Amino acid sequence: GKNGEHDWVFDLDIANELVDNFADQNFDTMIHEITSGSSDGALDSTIQLVMAGRNKEWKEDIVSSLRSIPTFGHSFHMHKLENAGHWVHVDAVNELTQ
Repeated sequence: GKNGEHDWVFDLDIANELVDNFADQNFDTMIHEITSGSSDGALDSTIQLVMAGRNKEWKEDIVSSLRSIPTFGHSFHMHKLENAGHWVHVDAVNELTQ
């Protein structure tokens, strides 16, 4: 977005691919490729990963691995919504939109 604003974009093709191939995903590599501009069409891309704080699947090894991605803190950011479950858009709508 312009002037530091964010555009809310939901790519249905990517969402379907993630669901269809969830068990086979290497999110670390995918996030690094998208945020470093090393994949097609990914230049100037930023990922804002929202983690549901009540989701017990966010194990420390997963979070640590994500934080080790070279673009973490630059074009890749993680946000933990402590009081949100799976449906973050319902459980923490105000925090999600900040």
